[in-house]
Amino acid sequence: ADITLRADENAYLLAEIQKEHQDEDERSIIDILMQSLIMNLGSRGTYESISDTRKPDEWNRGLQDYEIGFVNIILSRENKTVNNYMILNFDGSIAERCSVEKIKNDILKSLQENGNTMAGIVFVDDNKIRGGHEINIVGYTKNFNDEGFFIIQDSDDFSSKPVAISEKELLDSIHHITI
Repeated sequence: ADITLRADENAYLLAEIQKEHQDEDERSIIDILMQSLIMNLGSRGTYESISDTRKPDEWNRGLQDYEIGFVNIILSRENKTVNNYMILNFDGSIAERCSVEKIKNDILKSLQENGNTMAGIVFVDDNKIRGGHEINIVGYTKNFNDEGFFIIQDSDDFSSKPVAISEKELLDSIHHITI
């Protein structure tokens, strides 16, 4: 099968603006176009770069775990596994969560085997998911007090450099990872 991968029309406009006005630590032209390309592939052409939403479901900004699995198959030619760590009720509330130790062990194993892992994080308020985002976990470290930190690369954190996030903060927000 032949697949044409392309960014949405407005991604080119954003890239053109970025070409002339990129500030330090902002995404590059390639980052903008690749994000749009990946989002459009996974969302079946419903992503819109300017508003960072999917039409017609404007509440849904990211990709679902099964869409991420599809994108990984196309881009890497590998059938990666998506480990889901939350069971949700129909109203978006969290019915059940996996233990943080299991999540941590799975991430550390994936880092060791793959060098990095994609993770879906969620924003929870009153036990209901209010939004989500995909990040790339690229490493793990500990400080002098033996506190763990994951090193992540995030397109929405206003930094083009990897940043450290506390183990507890990240593990509490993990919905799924791709191994």
